[in-house]
Amino acid sequence: MLVSLIGLLLCILFLVRDVEKLIVNDFIEYWSAAKVFISGGNSYDADELLFYQKQGGSNNSQPLMMYNPPWTMAFILIFGLFNRSTGQLIWLLTNISILLFSALQVWKIITNQATQRWIALLVTFSFISTILVLALGQITPFVLLGVVGLLTFLPNPKYDIASGLSLVLISIKPQLAIIFWLALVFWVVQQRRWLILISGSVALIILTGILSIYNPQLIQQYLGMLQTNQIFMWENPTIGSFLRFVWFGNYYFWFHLIPIIFGEIWFIYYWNRKHDTWNWEDEIPILLLVSVLISPFTWTYDYIILLPVILLAASWLFRDRKRKAVLLFVGLYLTINILGLILHTRLSDFWFFWMAPILLVGFLLIRRQYFNSMNSPGVIESL
Repeated sequence: MLVSLIGLLLCILFLVRDVEKLIVNDFIEYWSAAKVFISGGNSYDADELLFYQKQGGSNNSQPLMMYNPPWTMAFILIFGLFNRSTGQLIWLLTNISILLFSALQVWKIITNQATQRWIALLVTFSFISTILVLALGQITPFVLLGVVGLLTFLPNPKYDIASGLSLVLISIKPQLAIIFWLALVFWVVQQRRWLILISGSVALIILTGILSIYNPQLIQQYLGMLQTNQIFMWENPTIGSFLRFVWFGNYYFWFHLIPIIFGEIWFIYYWNRKHDTWNWEDEIPILLLVSVLISPFTWTYDYIILLPVILLAASWLFRDRKRKAVLLFVGLYLTINILGLILHTRLSDFWFFWMAPILLVGFLLIRRQYFNSMNSPGVIESL
């Protein structure tokens, strides 16, 4: 394990040995927003962002806007203290560290042991969303860290404050976990573990309040940006976006919301069946899959929050006795990832609307295969 980590670090240092030549990617939106905030400006203003993005090496005539909520600033401000290239290198290493920690922690949780961790690392760094999120310099690994925090802390009431703090990270991109948020509220009410929501809400208020001391107009600036930028015109790789742009026309923006309605109906049915035996370690994977499936705004790199799902399926396959089925699923996994990477060089992200449904179906098939295998007479006799 140590050799693998050292090797990975050496590869990274070799690739970025001349830090000034790091290619500009999406990190520049967070870096420029931090720069503008530190200078006392409006981090959601296009002109101010473009000024710093030009300084950072961008050749675009339009700026990359930061659409994340105001409290996100607390996690990116430190990167504004560096020049763009140095900040981007630190950002890359931070994201890699988050992914390494998340992979090993999730593997430990789902297998109840810290052995064969190479499987977790291999699966993690062969996942298409891992490659994309690192290459593009996106912030979604922070959201993944919040999910891992919940997997770690939610089962134990003693850590309800830590669970609430984990929600702050997930709220950086709240649209990625719509069904999860709904499930959490239902469960907190049922279990009366109010401290989770209270601590998370208080943390958001404190972070936003501290930031607002420096910039009292921060919230108004964020809301104003949402009003002036037509986010409903984004061509996302989502079912709602596909229905709208391919089948019904650009102006029917409410088609983005149709999957959410069906998702909420499904959740009510699912909750009625499962609430008496609810176990977060078992339920978070399916909640994340359905949330990504119905989300109105998500990109392929955002699927990194599904890493716990991918690792859980990998652990099932590793323990499965039916080797032919295992090889089939592994082959399909590699095909999807390799094909996705190849197609990303030719197609826009919109055309990957099929990926979330494929991941959901694949997870359900692997789960069925695993439990059928575990319930077979030969397996029962060997236990």
